[in-house]
Amino acid sequence: MKNKPKSNSSQQAPAMKLPATIILIDPMVLDVGTFFIKNAFAEKYSKSLTNLDLPTFVCSLLKDAGYKENKKREVLVVFVAEEPRRLVHVSPCDIFASDQATEEGTTVLDGSGCSTDMGELVFLGAACPEHMKQKDHLADLTRVIMENEGVRHLMLMFDQKENQALIKECIDWAVKNHQFTWLSQDLGDWEASQALVEPLNQTVVKTIIDFTSSALLNMGANPEEIEK
Repeated sequence: MKNKPKSNSSQQAPAMKLPATIILIDPMVLDVGTFFIKNAFAEKYSKSLTNLDLPTFVCSLLKDAGYKENKKREVLVVFVAEEPRRLVHVSPCDIFASDQATEEGTTVLDGSGCSTDMGELVFLGAACPEHMKQKDHLADLTRVIMENEGVRHLMLMFDQKENQALIKECIDWAVKNHQFTWLSQDLGDWEASQALVEPLNQTVVKTIIDFTSSALLNMGANPEEIEK
């Protein structure tokens, strides 16, 4: 990964033309979900699993959503964090620059990017302003993004129960010839995730992705093991 020039502020959605594909992720949901997957399946497969490699994981999500290889594509991945934090089970682990990140020499996600066969991945961190709840900050960011004419596909990984109203807004937005993908992180609540988009035409809602399989493939599991 390479560091890119920082935006004027990582507290807000960029006030510029956005790429067609944007992924919004709650880093806590991703990290905790990865932790449970890592432990549960390590026991099942009787072997240790590695940390989740973020760029490879994002590429897997894009493939699951039906994307083909295209090195010219740009994908914006935004981590909407309640507070500056580190990812423990996902590499690289620092969302924002810090003294600790500098000392350890880890890659900082905010303002960085990397080239892949699926396109140029650009990572940004969006920490909540003081005295603002993450739920409200996420809703504000998402609405700004949906109002941007260049955005055609929005992917979300957030707490399902906390953000049901926002997910419904995204689905309503998707009906207007756009695409919305819900990244389901609730291992035991897959039916609830399906129910979110069940009434809609699946050509509008691109897909629901259970990120477990994509995560496992990037943590050392074999395809044959996942199918069992």
